[in-house]
Amino acid sequence: MIKILEKNHLFLIFFLLFGAVGLVGNPIFAGIVGYLIFIVGLVDVFKSNNKNGEAHLYMALIGVFELYLRMTKSVAPHEISKYSLIAFSALGLFFSRKRRLPNGLSILFILLFLPSLVAVDTNLEFWREIVMTTVLGPVGLGVLLAYFYQYQLNSIDIQNLCRAIILPISSVLVYIQTKTISFDELSEVTFTASNSSLSGNFGPNQVSIMMGIGAGILLYSIFFGIKIFKYKLLDYAVLGFCVFRGLLTFSRGGVTVPFIAFALIILLSFVRVRNLQSFKKGIYLVLGAGLFYLVFLLANSVTGSALEKRYSGETGLTEKTGERDVLSGRDQILFIDLQIFADNFLIGVGPGMAKPLRYYYGFSNSVSAHIELSRIFAEHGLLGVFAIITYIIIIYSKRKRWRTYPNETFFLLFLWWIGFLNSNHNSFRLGITVFFLGIIVARINNNPKYFSASSKKKYRKEWEEWIGINQNPSEAAPNNAASDPANKLGTSSTFPR
Repeated sequence: MIKILEKNHLFLIFFLLFGAVGLVGNPIFAGIVGYLIFIVGLVDVFKSNNKNGEAHLYMALIGVFELYLRMTKSVAPHEISKYSLIAFSALGLFFSRKRRLPNGLSILFILLFLPSLVAVDTNLEFWREIVMTTVLGPVGLGVLLAYFYQYQLNSIDIQNLCRAIILPISSVLVYIQTKTISFDELSEVTFTASNSSLSGNFGPNQVSIMMGIGAGILLYSIFFGIKIFKYKLLDYAVLGFCVFRGLLTFSRGGVTVPFIAFALIILLSFVRVRNLQSFKKGIYLVLGAGLFYLVFLLANSVTGSALEKRYSGETGLTEKTGERDVLSGRDQILFIDLQIFADNFLIGVGPGMAKPLRYYYGFSNSVSAHIELSRIFAEHGLLGVFAIITYIIIIYSKRKRWRTYPNETFFLLFLWWIGFLNSNHNSFRLGITVFFLGIIVARINNNPKYFSASSKKKYRKEWEEWIGINQNPSEAAPNNAASDPANKLGTSSTFPR
């Protein structure tokens, strides 16, 4: 895995191979590929002892590939990414203990979600499935917090992570392109709601999210110097196509979230770094917005301006009533969840049990959760509130180190913003959302001790300098940033890419 991600030609070959997988689109074949990735990942982690972070690299890869498996209705489990999060995190905890410090709060975070299970109606059909789809997300996040807490990531790890996310994006892109209506038919589009016929005959919200993630990773990498493809033209091409296909889902949240997150990171760089280089990056925000607008104009033109109506909040009844619905009813779901929370204050109504109740509280139908925070309030009650507070405390404990290695820290914050914003319109339906919310507690440390073998060759000078500083490089890296030999090599602003 690590050789594929760190060698440009191998990465490109496997990107094309994943695209070929998307071209097949057979449910049995897709399921076999999904199982194969999972099994190879387990073997890889065992074989390498998670030396180069193989565990979280496979989590990210499967987290994105999960959407393709769902789109093809493959034989792989529907929640394969969340199973993978738990399995690979557990293995990573076992094999890479030297790269982290223990944190008991992550265990408390998981335990706080369990008491509400007693409120679940076990007479309800498919109750086990309902519970698994709602509980796996928070449990997976808790295990991720244990895995990533103080896990030492460096700039090479971040580049590998970006490539692991982008690899299966090609499968989704190719599948969407081959399973939707042709471009010359798009001008006949008249609806103003998200539609599965433009999303590979699958949920447009999830497809939009994945396209947004692909676009966001490429946008960040282009402007912050993380190398994805050997040729920049490919970066721009895949970025533009992700935005284009994401817009054509007519699902607004997923494709706009990474651009909002990118804007927040640019603004944060102004406030936290306060140097000339950070202010120069302000133009990136303008360029990113300009790129999005140009692709939006293209997509809008091929849909006969239907896309513009969608983003302005028009619905099928707008011409008659004049009303617009920008939030697609999510605000109403939020208020209903708060009412359910108030009526079931202690342990909530139980995982998955809020779905049928929302109809009786005034929603037009029995609707699934869209906002993870309000779902936790409604289904886990006061214990869910304590779990959220615990999560905030875990993140807040990291605040003092966020000024060190700013570029890499900003990347973790960028992923967190994408995960948080997506969880507020698509809950925890996708495992990659949970992954982004967990990686925020990782520790950035450009210590060459944790470079992979190919990275040591690429940055031979830095590696030799580090060996000169540390006569015994087999020792674990110190926890004190002030005594960290990597600091003597320079911060991320001067560290080679």
